[in-house]
Amino acid sequence: MVKTVHWHHPALFLLWLLNPVLYVVIALMVRKKSGLRFSL
Repeated sequence: MVKTVHWHHPALFLLWLLNPVLYVVIALMVRKKSGLRFSL
């Protein structure tokens, strides 16, 4: 089973306080992605 996770630097949450729309756009551009593989 593979689970894909996305994340970005926690400091970007400060941008949410200034402009939530800009936060969403920037967070989508700079997010990182990884696949977690595990078995049950």
